[in-house]
Amino acid sequence: MAALLLAWLHHHPNDLKLAIEKATIGLQSVLIDTAGACGGHVLKAPRTSEVSSKIDCRQIVSTDGPGIYG
Repeated sequence: MAALLLAWLHHHPNDLKLAIEKATIGLQSVLIDTAGACGGHVLKAPRTSEVSSKIDCRQIVSTDGPGIYG
């Protein structure tokens, strides 16, 4: 979240409210994509290293997009 906020503050240096909104939307988008890709069974499963690694890998794939300028 801190990196997203820093990037948006760089893009909108005089508008803290807008930067926070865009950073929050970006994080929410990653979490929604991760939840959708993992499926309900993974999100409801007990946290094991295998389940955690699947979720982590999906988050990495989800963040590999056009970025804040795309």
